[in-house]
Amino acid sequence: MIEPTPEAYGYRVLETATHYVDVVPMVFGWRLHTIRRDAPSWGERWWLYETLDGAVEAVLAWDAADGTEPQGWTENGQTGERVS
Repeated sequence: MIEPTPEAYGYRVLETATHYVDVVPMVFGWRLHTIRRDAPSWGERWWLYETLDGAVEAVLAWDAADGTEPQGWTENGQTGERVS
């Protein structure tokens, strides 16, 4: 399921029992972030990707479980780690 997000410009790619996973455009690249279903205005965790396709593919290959993260990111919002 990939559809426009209701709260912002971007795409809702995945819904789990507890979270939404959205991909939204940034000035340079795309931000993948998890949003708690019980607090839909708050992004909980996030990662940056160079392309929309890369971000969407990462979401589709990931179960979005707590304590895990998607693959292929260029920046991890939780740790500040960057991959070139």
